[in-house]
Amino acid sequence: MIVHLYVGNIYLWGNIGPYVTSYYKGLGNESATTKNAICVIPVCLCLIACANPIGCLALKKFHPKLVMTLGMIIGMIGLFIAKI
Repeated sequence: MIVHLYVGNIYLWGNIGPYVTSYYKGLGNESATTKNAICVIPVCLCLIACANPIGCLALKKFHPKLVMTLGMIIGMIGLFIAKI
């Protein structure tokens, strides 16, 4: 269930993107614009398309829970890096 929540947030970005950018503008970040926020979805979809074949190969060699856990760890590291 947590994987669905994590992956589903990619498609939620279209609805919350303007609110997130206005929040960061309120904090004083002038580079937070709607133009920058629009780029998030295509970048995420391209990364997903590139990572899916790697995941399929990993599933042939490792247990699915291990592959899922590794993918979630990589995703969470990405979130923490984006927070910085």
